[in-house]
Amino acid sequence: MAGPQPIGMEGGQRRRSGIGRYSPEQRYSTGRYLNNQTSRRNNLQYFATIQRPDPLTNLPTHRTDNHTLFKRYFYMPALSSFVAVDWRSGPDQIYFFFKETNTYSRFSIADNRVPSGYPRPVPSHWDTFNNAQDLRFGFSTTGISPAQPFGFDSDILWLFYKEDGVPMVCKYDQDTDSVNGTYRLVDSIWYQLLPFFDNIVAGTWWQRSPQPRLFRFLMNNGHFLSLNLAINKLNQEPITHKTWPGLEPYKDQIITAAQNDRTFAHSYFYIFLNDNEYLRYDVQGNRLDAGPIAVDDVSWPGLLRN
Repeated sequence: MAGPQPIGMEGGQRRRSGIGRYSPEQRYSTGRYLNNQTSRRNNLQYFATIQRPDPLTNLPTHRTDNHTLFKRYFYMPALSSFVAVDWRSGPDQIYFFFKETNTYSRFSIADNRVPSGYPRPVPSHWDTFNNAQDLRFGFSTTGISPAQPFGFDSDILWLFYKEDGVPMVCKYDQDTDSVNGTYRLVDSIWYQLLPFFDNIVAGTWWQRSPQPRLFRFLMNNGHFLSLNLAINKLNQEPITHKTWPGLEPYKDQIITAAQNDRTFAHSYFYIFLNDNEYLRYDVQGNRLDAGPIAVDDVSWPGLLRN
């Protein structure tokens, strides 16, 4: 099920504000010039040459010229109101729902890009689920509450949203690419999430032995939830250096997140932050693996396409 890890998503360092200001790990050189043909305000520019490290060796792989940098950091669309979800049926994908425009994009893990033709409108492409504007979070499961009896390999995408102010969940069958059912949250297997619904920004299946039915949910109040469906138990805890090693400094910046289940023993949780940045979190290792990294056309090719 799991495809290869996108190379672009592996590389990069944290982008700081302004051209020419980067972390010490990034080698750079800067200079200035003033074009006498126009005003000083419009002509003061920085030149920077960045060497992005190879994800395996941490050695420079290629250079980015100043023109590309200028376009990337001054004309890059901002990601703000969106929801990322994982897709497990067939080749692994991550879907991005853009709430303000009610559109979506599909990021192919194997191809490491969003194919041409995206974003697309949600209506007419997601069966009877047609309103992403009220979507709050979502994630996929395999073999849990299957769409068909004895569907041990049944892949389900759970989409959590509000309808007329009522928390709802859509059970989307990935294998048939159709809605299997919609339920009030209180009437679903996720009913324990109801008191925290307005605070949850992301959820994922936390596949770690010996708890195969454990789920984690990040919230916008500095806390997270652990839900164990096997014993029907829910816990709320603060995000700290012990519970989510490395995540605590970014706990108030989280917009959404989605998992790439590369293998059962090695999965990444991509956590998207404000200011077009993301973190790569190691699920099995329970630690921050990399980031923050800039979300751009190198790390997520095609995602920022209008």
